[in-house]
Amino acid sequence: MKGRKNWILRNIIVTGIILLALAILAPLLINQPAFIDHYNFEKNVKIGQAFSGYMMPFIGLIGAVLTFGAFYIQFLANKRIQEQFALQQANDHFYKMLDIHVRNVEEFEITSYSKKETITSESTITRNPIHDLHSPKVEKKSLLISKDITYGRRCFLLMLKDFHFTIWQVNKKNSYYKGTGKELSTELMLQVAYRIFFWGTDTQHIYPRRKENLSDNEILTIDLINTSMHSIRKNIRDTKKGQINTVQYPIGNGNTVTNEFRFIPMSGHSSRLAHYYRHLYQTVKHIHNTSKFKEEEFLKEQDIDLRFKTLRAQMSNEEQLLLYYNYKCGFGGKWDYRYDDLTKGSSKHQFLTKYKMIHNIPLHDTIYSLIENPQKHFETYKIKFPDADLFEWS
Repeated sequence: MKGRKNWILRNIIVTGIILLALAILAPLLINQPAFIDHYNFEKNVKIGQAFSGYMMPFIGLIGAVLTFGAFYIQFLANKRIQEQFALQQANDHFYKMLDIHVRNVEEFEITSYSKKETITSESTITRNPIHDLHSPKVEKKSLLISKDITYGRRCFLLMLKDFHFTIWQVNKKNSYYKGTGKELSTELMLQVAYRIFFWGTDTQHIYPRRKENLSDNEILTIDLINTSMHSIRKNIRDTKKGQINTVQYPIGNGNTVTNEFRFIPMSGHSSRLAHYYRHLYQTVKHIHNTSKFKEEEFLKEQDIDLRFKTLRAQMSNEEQLLLYYNYKCGFGGKWDYRYDDLTKGSSKHQFLTKYKMIHNIPLHDTIYSLIENPQKHFETYKIKFPDADLFEWS
């Protein structure tokens, strides 16, 4: 578009020069007798009038062209001012949204529990205060459950442990139905696990699809899994609060990861994650949409990438991993084109690939083996764009 503007301006200048040259040369060509030696202009006033008559149309055209050029230059200047104003507004809005994102994360908190022994000593005889000075002391032990609160970005580490624990338990329960025709597919099982993780075991939104799109066996298995997970959660809450709980799950390289935690799992994180993901999605859409002003690009590609890098710099590795889980197993199918599921491939955005929103995701020592590794999942995109630097740890 910028080249088109320059072309119009250049043509206006060239046209003005041509008209000016014609205004000067035309009378010379037409009225050559006027320049003969000893030519008397006073006696031949009509030639002067003719000269003026020849000049006026050209002068008028020159004035019209120059006036048009002046208005066009003013139009371009006004449009440039509008673009700069829109860009300033976009910058201000982006940094305001970035600030809201940071404050959203800072407001996260998860309560953990730990048991501590307290020791008190008492005298065996308490009737005589003087005698108590020499009486033997008896130590009494009591158990106190204390609360520890985790704030901010570290909550994502606990939420990952919660989701991994949920997948581990849901998969074990689902394995009981192997060979009976009631076992859920891996994809459906992971979607159920994510819903339990997101909403908690008390959720009414346990079904990944409408009931009419699920078989009777699938509905029965999902109900039984949720009931079992509710019992596990209740058992930890009532009898094991404050004790160390563990989760052991396989990762892609065949190893097993063991994590410990002291919070009550499967209690739900919708109060934290629902508005967090909505705002994050609106932020990246804002960056993408403000790359154009009235259908004309005014934000350079490197400026767009810089904004995405600025946003991604506020996200920890665990945060990006949970974003991928949300995209792959949860409700975030619109974050990118779903190469693995064409029914979810309607998204026109490529926030995870083109704009590298999970560039710093840990690829090899954290991701649950039942969940497709991002390198494998975005293999088609990588083949199409071999120079794309999708992941830091690839």
